[in-house]
Amino acid sequence: MRSTANPFLGPYDILDIEVIMALTANVKLTFSYNSPIQTDIGGSLSIGQDVLAFILQIKTPFNGTTPHATIGNQISPTYYNPADSIDLSEVGTMVIIPENIESVNVVQPRLFLNLVGATQGEAVLYMLYNNGS
Repeated sequence: MRSTANPFLGPYDILDIEVIMALTANVKLTFSYNSPIQTDIGGSLSIGQDVLAFILQIKTPFNGTTPHATIGNQISPTYYNPADSIDLSEVGTMVIIPENIESVNVVQPRLFLNLVGATQGEAVLYMLYNNGS
């Protein structure tokens, strides 16, 4: 890990992300090419809790036919980001800022995967959220 006075400044490597996540309210979800096409990201968020950002680390690129993901909730698979906007075919880390902030309803954030024909791929998704206070 590189030395810095502020761990929230980039660029990041895998160890930097682990350190930053230890300092925030977050949920960690590891997924691979054989994961279910729809997966809950942690438990339901209560009224007053908001998703602030998602951080996606693709450790092994996914193969197959245009592997991609969306992040949504129990109502819409694209609630937090536009359809097909998360490309899973290249190694890297990306920050996804939600298009919607939800604090007036109980929501269940979900990861939706399109991994047709994939035989490899591994990634970690962090969901950062406020604690509702």
